Amino acid sequence: MESVYTIEKVVFGGAGLARTSEGIVFIPGALPGETVAASPDTSMGGQRYAILSHIIEPSPHRRQPICPYFGTCGGCDFLHCAYEQQLQIKKEIFIECLNRIGKIRHIPHCETFASPELGYRRRAQFKVDSLNRACGFYKQNVNCAKTRNQLFPKTFSKTTKHSSEANNNRIAMKVSAVPCLVCDETKSAQLF
Repeated sequence: MESVYTIEKVVFGGAGLARTSEGIVFIPGALPGETVAASPDTSMGGQRYAILSHIIEPSPHRRQPICPYFGTCGGCDFLHCAYEQQLQIKKEIFIECLNRIGKIRHIPHCETFASPELGYRRRAQFKVDSLNRACGFYKQNVNCAKTRNQLFPKTFSKTTKHSSEANNNRIAMKVSAVPCLVCDETKSAQLF
């Protein structure tokens, strides 16, 4: 049964928070200020979640995600949101964590420093699925053998594709993760 929710804010982990007469509902994929329709999903630890069905009134900050794996890959929570708004959401989450978890009540002004929106990550850790002999990033709730990600420089994608093809038959049963570091745009990525 679908219900209509108004999203107050986004919380750590990327879910939109809506207040109802029955309590708080978390709706992944919803942005602040949006009115959405969602169906009840699960309750975990007293928290209720709903699955976004459709957006009734979109946020002016909503955009088409810039990565084709958004929504499937579990690595990014905000690519469907304009970059300036992403920075604001992340700042608000940070301040809320300091208040709620750290019990820090009087927080001085926090300035946000933006990095390039894409190609900024220099480190990654691939998860290894030894049963299926695959290596890559996690999907939401399952292992994913995809190694292309818009947040890494192009040298990273070239190296991971080559390494994945070359090592596909040599993934050890005891390996659970493979760290990787990208040196810079002129050098290739190094797998450890």
